[in-house]
Amino acid sequence: MKIDFNKKGEWKNIDSELIPIPFSVLPDNITSIIKSKYPNAMLIDVEKSGKNYKIKLNNAVEMVIKADGKIIKHELD
Repeated sequence: MKIDFNKKGEWKNIDSELIPIPFSVLPDNITSIIKSKYPNAMLIDVEKSGKNYKIKLNNAVEMVIKADGKIIKHELD
């Protein structure tokens, strides 16, 4: 697992190929959205940029979700 931090010490990117990233790194509302759409999926890459979260799941889905829960991008890789 690889974690990149910003100058404030907050994570900005978490990447993992072998071990699923825990959903606890995301806000509860975003976790709920992902789990409702893909209940068996696991996080393999999460990037935080401002108020957006770029998320890759192990089922080849890539999403960009705003902090308020609005999905602004959703596609299969």
